[in-house]
Amino acid sequence: MPTILLNDNIISISAQRGIARYFGEIVGGAGRLLGADVAVCSPEPWRYGDARHIPSLRFKGSWRIGLQDKIMTAASLLLRPAVIFNAYYGDVNSGAAQAYTVYDMLHELTAPPDHPFIAQKRRCLYRAAALFPISYHSANDLVHFYPDLDRAKIHPIPLGVDGSFFAPVREQATAAGKPYFLYVGHRTPYKNFMRLLEAFGQSDLARDFDLSVISPVGAFSDEERAAMARYNLEGTIDLTIAPTDEELRRAYAGAYAFVYPSIYEGFGLPILEAFASRTVVCTSNVSSMPELGGDAALYFVPEDVTSIALCLLRTAQLTAAERQERINAGVARARFFTWERCVTQTINVLRDLATPGGG
Repeated sequence: MPTILLNDNIISISAQRGIARYFGEIVGGAGRLLGADVAVCSPEPWRYGDARHIPSLRFKGSWRIGLQDKIMTAASLLLRPAVIFNAYYGDVNSGAAQAYTVYDMLHELTAPPDHPFIAQKRRCLYRAAALFPISYHSANDLVHFYPDLDRAKIHPIPLGVDGSFFAPVREQATAAGKPYFLYVGHRTPYKNFMRLLEAFGQSDLARDFDLSVISPVGAFSDEERAAMARYNLEGTIDLTIAPTDEELRRAYAGAYAFVYPSIYEGFGLPILEAFASRTVVCTSNVSSMPELGGDAALYFVPEDVTSIALCLLRTAQLTAAERQERINAGVARARFFTWERCVTQTINVLRDLATPGGG
């Protein structure tokens, strides 16, 4: 019987790409390090290599007890694991020690205190035997919003970057032949895409650069199209929805610079992916972004359109030597954040919890 049961309760792989990548790394590492002592309850066994698999279904939507919680509760009763590691929050009813990854405090910052997800999350945080914030900034936010949590169960473990992003990619010119700035991510308000559009328009960089946008879902909104029309950007901005991993790697590697204007992030994995792809990074000077960017990134104030525009202009004016220096620093920065370290540290904590007297 496995002593550690991994719960794939990710709501949407396409919408939670970073979480899915992280959980896949944990499952793969657990299988390598623990062998028969680990099993995964997941609707997608093809994602997780040789780990023992318990079939499930992908549940959608609401923050109520979902189908996956019920399946996991039954699996726990059958297998009697010592530890359950949850990819996301949930309401698994089990006497096993439970561990959760803390991605961010976005709901605490933006939603009303009685939001049902916050209530569910709070239950998870307080019953947890271990919590894994994905950055030191997330750990600080966790303690800020939940100051009476037991600090001994909080284990900040930064994520890693997939090694494939370091591999050389054959250069590919854009259709117009112009270099391009790249944006990757959702375009919800806190991601701050509208201010990036305004900044790109105000900078007048569209004469010499394109803006390439990669998002999981959704055509441009009326508001976004109005901003493009206001600055005559229609011919300089392209949108790719839900690219393959190979298409994403090519987009990073071919970009003149990557722009990440988010107002708040628990980690910011695209920053590391861009660094590893040998791309200059421009990003916000708040939240976890400086923790990842270090001295390699160029920074702006995300709420200030002028600040974003000036950073884009500064990036466009880098000399070849300055640009190469930023690229080299970015690659070195990305190599510091490895999945091997993330997985090993996480599995060590789970193994301690599973050991009698551990945790």
